[in-house]
Amino acid sequence: MDVSVAYISRVESGDSHLNLKRLNEICSLLNTTESYILDGVSNEKNTYLSNEFSAILKDCSSSDKELIYKIATIISEKRSKEK
Repeated sequence: MDVSVAYISRVESGDSHLNLKRLNEICSLLNTTESYILDGVSNEKNTYLSNEFSAILKDCSSSDKELIYKIATIISEKRSKEK
């Protein structure tokens, strides 16, 4: 993101404001939504690490994917029992 330290300082001190374009750039860098930054509420479903898992699974064989699924199922079932 092409901004100066002085600009960041002005935004932090309230002397300058972000426009929507800049807010969108920040959200893209942070991999979050504007609504989360502005309201603290995410309207996305549980997508934490979804992109990372997709990248890993893309290169896995079918048997590896099945093993990963079984491990995730065991962890999910264990957490359900703990509740």
